Amino acid sequence: MLSQHPDFPESFIYLKPAISYSKIGVYTYHREMEATTMLLQQVRQMPASQIFNGRAYESRLEVMRVRQNFVAPYRKYRFLFVDKQDLKTRKNFVKRLENVSASWPPGTYYLKLSNGLVFARFDVSERGKVKKLYESSPATSKPYPVWEWFN
Repeated sequence: MLSQHPDFPESFIYLKPAISYSKIGVYTYHREMEATTMLLQQVRQMPASQIFNGRAYESRLEVMRVRQNFVAPYRKYRFLFVDKQDLKTRKNFVKRLENVSASWPPGTYYLKLSNGLVFARFDVSERGKVKKLYESSPATSKPYPVWEWFN
């Protein structure tokens, strides 16, 4: 019998039959567990200040463009680099955004931190002018972390 062979585990025999809905369910369960484990590893690597109050400084923010049905990275300008001086006041931050977004098409954009949280959300109008800088998320009503940096 194959199960008596030392290099052939018994569990392999039970998973060998044809694919069924239960096997697909097991596969998606393992994928979800894998994603959860990766998220926990990221949280463990974060500094305590970033976990508790969200005020850790990151100079590199990913630019995401909001489309009608989805959100995607803005490929023409993938990352925005921000100095601490740019985060002192709202006016400095908006000026920095307008310098960078002069050639961007009109639309809604947001800046994403390395841990996946949204740092700031803003609307760009014609000629790269920042029309609106959102204070809180329209979906969750939670304030964006950029507002904690302004004096």
